[in-house]
Order: sequence, then structure tokens, then C-alpha cells
Amino acid sequence: MKIALLHYQFEAIHPFLDGNGRIGRLLITLYLCASGVLSQPLLFLSGYFEKYRDEYYRHLLSISTGGNWLDWLEYFLTSVRDTAHSALADTHDLVDTYRRFRAVMDREKRVPGAAAGVLDAIFGSPMISVTGHAEKTGDSYANVAKAVAFWEKHALLTEITNQRRNKIYAAPEIIAMTRAKPKA
Repeated sequence: MKIALLHYQFEAIHPFLDGNGRIGRLLITLYLCASGVLSQPLLFLSGYFEKYRDEYYRHLLSISTGGNWLDWLEYFLTSVRDTAHSALADTHDLVDTYRRFRAVMDREKRVPGAAAGVLDAIFGSPMISVTGHAEKTGDSYANVAKAVAFWEKHALLTEITNQRRNKIYAAPEIIAMTRAKPKA
């Protein structure tokens, strides 16, 4: 409830010429982390506020014009609850996807030695280059290239650069799952 009050106050004083909304929403997550409510900055209310933009502004204005804190608090807490449920569902989807690709390695007879490391790296950041991963992990370029080719064959990775050298690969399925999206 404290961050709901703080968020309204930040938006009311509007301290910057530009970016108040983005900063105000970011401060929600940072405050929840700093106060120990969240262990990781994984709650992003922007999608919810965007989806219910008219209601969001109506509640903020209602405080300014009539002191209607109760409706604002209810709206804000509902946004936190719904966003948290959505984030939990998204996390389950990501874990299921990771397990599905991990099972590919169990089924295949020939799996490159760096395949597990590439898989883990992709779920940490859904874009990868062979050179960058080889340098980061100490695996040989050839081993990482084989692992990337393996994951390309199994539809985890797609080349996005269309060049001969320094290719960048992305995991579109994971990117789509992690994009900010408003939930009902």
C-alpha cells in the first residue's frame, strides 16, 4: 500500500519534463525490491496500466480532485495481484519450455558437448553469438557452433543477422514469451 501512495505522489508532482510515467512505474518495482517485498525486479505493472490506461488516469485524478484514495488503492493492489499472477504463469511457461528443450537433448543420440551450456545461456538471454559464447565460457568456437547448429535444427534458435561472420542467433519463442504484454 505504501508504494501505491508513493506512486501517486510521484505522478502528482511530475518532477521531470519527460519520462515521468516510465520512471514512476520503474520506481514501483525498485521500491518493492529495496523493501524486501520482491527478491528480484520481476513485477512490471506497465502492461496493466497501459491496458487499463483510462482507469489508471481516472483514479489518479480522483485522488487529486476529491481525495478518493480507497478506489486508487483497490485499483493499484488489483494491478499488483493480476500482474503477479500473470508473471507466475509466464514463469511456468518458461520452465515448461526449458524442460521441453532439455528433453530434446535426452532423446537425441548425438548431442554437441556445448548444447546444455548454450541452452542455459539462451534462457538467461535469448540472443547469442557463437564467438561471444565461446569467449564467455571457454568452450571452443567449433563446439559452440555445433551446439548452435543443433539448437537451430531443433527450432530453438534462428539466425537474425543474415551475414557470413559474427552471426547473431535469437530464440523467438522465448522472446515472445518474455515480451511485456497486458493480461486480462
